[in-house]
Amino acid sequence: MYKVLVIDDEKVVCELIKVKLERSGFMVYLAHDGVEGIEVVEKTRPDLIILDVLMPRMDGFQFYKKIRERVGTADIPVLVMTARGAMKDSFEGMGVAAFLSKPFEPEDLVSEVQKLLSSPSKKIQSRKRALLAGVDPRKLDVMQRQLQTKGYTVEIATDGYQALGKALKFLPDLFILQIDMPDIDAEDIIGIINNYPGGQDISVLLYSLLQTKDEIIRSPWGRYLDDGHRKEARDRERPLKIIDKFDSDSFLERIKEFIA
Repeated sequence: MYKVLVIDDEKVVCELIKVKLERSGFMVYLAHDGVEGIEVVEKTRPDLIILDVLMPRMDGFQFYKKIRERVGTADIPVLVMTARGAMKDSFEGMGVAAFLSKPFEPEDLVSEVQKLLSSPSKKIQSRKRALLAGVDPRKLDVMQRQLQTKGYTVEIATDGYQALGKALKFLPDLFILQIDMPDIDAEDIIGIINNYPGGQDISVLLYSLLQTKDEIIRSPWGRYLDDGHRKEARDRERPLKIIDKFDSDSFLERIKEFIA
């Protein structure tokens, strides 16, 4: 599901756009000025930004310049909407993806969003993101290379706190987490993610360095083999999945439902 951030100081306009886009299948975040917009961008990494120009604290021009200066946000397409049509040339000269003059029909906005997110250039930019966390560099390397063959951009974390920080910063589509990380319990990481905006949309898979299911059952992590516990640990519609024995030959097959 594509993530769209709407930035406009008119809250009624934001809510109307939100309703329309959500009905069309998009996940929508809202901000009411450029400062708040920067904060939401950092937390959610949207696939598209819909931006008003005249706003308090930080206007659309300042916001656009800031995200273009930052690694990780410079390639996010921006659709500018404003009642001042004369600004079109200025923004197009700065490289915005599209421009809509207010007032506009909601259907026109949805159509423009769909067009931008289905364009070939956007498909390249919105590659799926995976975060791999564990202490065995060989296993991480195997998973990274195999996921990259499926079109994923992959981030690596080698300790629990680093994994948590990257999960909250990048909000990956897929988070593959070693259960028995040495410095922070996987359950604590999952609990924090559950309560973070957008965190429930991350697919979480757990794996262990233990080699057999019997070893896992006897370990403190054995509870994760229980369907009920995995469903309670996350949203019941997105239960945890456990890879009970890591095997490089069957890795992609075991997680195929998550990477389809």
